[in-house]
Amino acid sequence: RSKGGAQRILISGSADTGLLAVVVQAMQRAGQLAQIVIVDRCKTPLLQCRDYAGVLGLSVELHNGDIRELEIDPVDVVIAHSFLLFFPEPDRQQVINAWARVTRPGATVLLFSSISPDEHTHPMRLDRQSIPGRAASLASAAMGRGWQEGEREEIETDVARFWNESTSIAKTPHTTAQNLRRGLELAGFRVLQVTPPVPESSTNGPLGVNATLTDNRAELIAVRI
Repeated sequence: RSKGGAQRILISGSADTGLLAVVVQAMQRAGQLAQIVIVDRCKTPLLQCRDYAGVLGLSVELHNGDIRELEIDPVDVVIAHSFLLFFPEPDRQQVINAWARVTRPGATVLLFSSISPDEHTHPMRLDRQSIPGRAASLASAAMGRGWQEGEREEIETDVARFWNESTSIAKTPHTTAQNLRRGLELAGFRVLQVTPPVPESSTNGPLGVNATLTDNRAELIAVRI
């Protein structure tokens, strides 16, 4: 990073508008602006970020595609949330290598990630018995938001299938503190922190609404050498 602070910040996987909101808040607290770059393979969150940035009067640089194929001017910070756990090896290493490729020496990676106790323990403990009731509740909420009664059964079916298949999304080897550190060091980063862990807890995200985390969630900080 330059002495004046980060000039370009890359959000790797947008988490809807969540990470953009975090970055904006951080810039406000620091009293300085930076160019925000967002990459996501899904167009919908990019459009959300575009509209949110428009409301805030910010200019954002949007890229729709695979982070591993990203070609941009170098950035000073990479920030990601629950991102690497969706990539099995060797794809995960390819993502980390891409971060190294688009960062300047001295750039910082800030990653909030689930870390499993070992590579073969899934990060979520699925409560399958709760799925039918939760799916019915979600469908009822959709009816109250303007969906048609004839769509209720389809919603319940699709939601239940999504939750039941959610454990197939995060593939082995699962992310651990050890393999994250090793992957970043191989790509030319110096890992400063893979702590403090957040102990086992419930989660209400789209995948984890019917599960609890069996692993820890940790903050990772690494610097490009």
